[in-house]
Amino acid sequence: MVDAQQPPATPRALDDTEDLHRRILPEWVVKDDAGRRRVSAAAYKARSGEHCSVYVASECETAVVLTPYTVEGASIGAIGVDACRSRGYVVQRDVLANEHLSHVHLIQPTGLSKGARHAICRELALRTRWVVGVLTWDVVDPEPEPNPPGPE
Repeated sequence: MVDAQQPPATPRALDDTEDLHRRILPEWVVKDDAGRRRVSAAAYKARSGEHCSVYVASECETAVVLTPYTVEGASIGAIGVDACRSRGYVVQRDVLANEHLSHVHLIQPTGLSKGARHAICRELALRTRWVVGVLTWDVVDPEPEPNPPGPE
């Protein structure tokens, strides 16, 4: 793993096991049928000719993801490079690195109907895992620690 404080001077190639962090705006959060909050497909929709911005999780702190465009109530979700590539996205380093060296572009597949693009975005949204809590600044523990043993 790369030191999260110091991204590599020459960015390395991204393999499919990497996680990407996406800043999730409050308007990209919806409730599922059970009333739980989840990421909306809108979080992965790129405007025509544009891309989605994400960050390589192992190369930056969560503050880097939230800082450039601080929005009250923003959260962070994680999605695997493999999930993006398997849906036809191009996962490309930001060669200008105008924000942070861990900055990456998710470039949506082209030549698809609006419905097909929406379906892909929805699949990615459903696979997104919360990293920084939904509409809070609390860090979500992805795996709860087991209860410590009680007195014997």
